[in-house]
Amino acid sequence: MSKGTLDEIVEIFYMVSGMDISVVDSDFHSLSVMRNREDICTLLHRERSAIDKCRLSDIEQLSATKETLSPILYSCPFGITEVIVPIIRDGDPVGYIIAAIGIKKNEEQAVRNLCINGRSDSYTISEQISSARKLTDEEVSAYFETLKIFAEYIANDPSLISSSESIGHLIKKYIKDNITRKLTLHDLAKNLHCSTVTLTEHFKREFGITINDYIVRKRMDLAEKLLLTTNKPLREVAVLTGFADVEYFSRTFKKYHSISPASWRRERGKTKNDNT
Repeated sequence: MSKGTLDEIVEIFYMVSGMDISVVDSDFHSLSVMRNREDICTLLHRERSAIDKCRLSDIEQLSATKETLSPILYSCPFGITEVIVPIIRDGDPVGYIIAAIGIKKNEEQAVRNLCINGRSDSYTISEQISSARKLTDEEVSAYFETLKIFAEYIANDPSLISSSESIGHLIKKYIKDNITRKLTLHDLAKNLHCSTVTLTEHFKREFGITINDYIVRKRMDLAEKLLLTTNKPLREVAVLTGFADVEYFSRTFKKYHSISPASWRRERGKTKNDNT
């Protein structure tokens, strides 16, 4: 395997193995994720309750792995076989690999029962389960051993973890670089190679705010700066802060500040002059 960034290496592993895989740092913050946007997990995560179940399970298993520093093979709340492998450097964990290996043979019906219970999209999920590859114990064991080797590879190159940014910070960087453009979760997912579920889940976990609320906050921060430090008309300020029209910009600004942008500019401008 040739040297590359963490994302590049995770993507190669994903392409070869077909497994959903993520790498998190020692504090469980996401560093890299590769996931099939049409797989069982993605379908399940269309419901908030399923995301919460999986998140609690991941944290529980990660905490157990952090304590023992031993790889762990387990079943997720929906019966899918998963694995966590610690990335150990100089005796300490610097991160963890989390991978969904798949469905074991003879466990298909049990997985189906856990996945489709009471869901409106049960037929779609059931079809996905039927078409998914079923693994023997030997195949599961082989994937398990391969992931251990992958963890050793990452551990032996300090730059792969230390220089990586979390998904949340990558989202912030993308928003900053594109704040004047229309921003959608679909655009973010396409450019960061993650599902929208992965993006929203990890961003909220890291920063305690939704992506959309963060975008509005950054647009308002920029609008305040432009209103206070320039004489640009509201229509131009709206364009520079990524709004399609000045009316929408004004409504959003008033909702955020409880005052119109024109009134805010007058009041803050007067205050600034009085303090000069």
